[in-house]
Amino acid sequence: MVKRFKATVALITAVIMLFASLCTADAAGSYFSKGGFYFGIQGDEAYIHGSDGTGWDIVIPETFLSFYVTSIEGYAFYDNQTIEKLSFYEASQLSLLGDGAFAHCHKLGQVHITDTIQEMGIGVFEDCTALSDVRFRDGAMTNVPAQCFYGCTALKNVVFDNRLTSIGNLAFANCSALTKLELPDSVVSIADNAFNGCDDIKIYCSFGSYAHQYAMANNIDYVFTDSSYILGDSDNSGAVNVIDATLIQKLLIGKKSDPYGLIAIRGDVNGDKKISIRDATLIQMHISGVSVPYDIAAKKEFDPAA
Repeated sequence: MVKRFKATVALITAVIMLFASLCTADAAGSYFSKGGFYFGIQGDEAYIHGSDGTGWDIVIPETFLSFYVTSIEGYAFYDNQTIEKLSFYEASQLSLLGDGAFAHCHKLGQVHITDTIQEMGIGVFEDCTALSDVRFRDGAMTNVPAQCFYGCTALKNVVFDNRLTSIGNLAFANCSALTKLELPDSVVSIADNAFNGCDDIKIYCSFGSYAHQYAMANNIDYVFTDSSYILGDSDNSGAVNVIDATLIQKLLIGKKSDPYGLIAIRGDVNGDKKISIRDATLIQMHISGVSVPYDIAAKKEFDPAA
């Protein structure tokens, strides 16, 4: 019995010594050091507080001890001048990157945002001046937060998931090498200053999309990836219905504006190069099942020379 008791005490002591060897003192508390990372534990989850700054090929781990790594704290890798490669692929439960988590990492060259990451803080990759390639994998977060890639002067290639909805303030500002950016139709909000300092950028987008209208409003060159539209679909909803006829009527009486002429292009069902009550009436007749001599609801190609 005494031997068994001594063995149990020895085991407990060994476990305590193991944790003591992992623990690193910090002004804000205690963190555990392993594999070049400093980890914290909150509840049943682990987070990365920082690193020892020595590794150049950073692979964010899935777990620390038995806890899934779910977040990277703000400024965890800030001003780390050794990181050249960064991978999130092993971290299957990672969902949050805090403010400035990788800001000022001047050797970091490529980042793939995996589908588990659903939230990023402000300026996560700000001033990563060697960063040239960024990809948002299918299922990844749907917004690019403020200052996310601000000052990434080598950034040339950005690939978004087709669920992207918004781009925040100064998100790509001063990305002077960025000359092409393809934006999906899912985008509904872009800050006016999102591309400040991107003097040679071209936006690739669909005709009539929010990105198309944004480019026109901000004097940014654009190229159509899809120039088709549905004749009579004046509100660009993807279908012809009573709302389209109503929208034309509101436009005609001054209750709706059409600064880029997109409503007029889609709503000109009789092809006379102008929008009129006749177009609204033809749409209403089509909805009611009355045969009209025009291809209402058919897909057309926008011809800028027409």
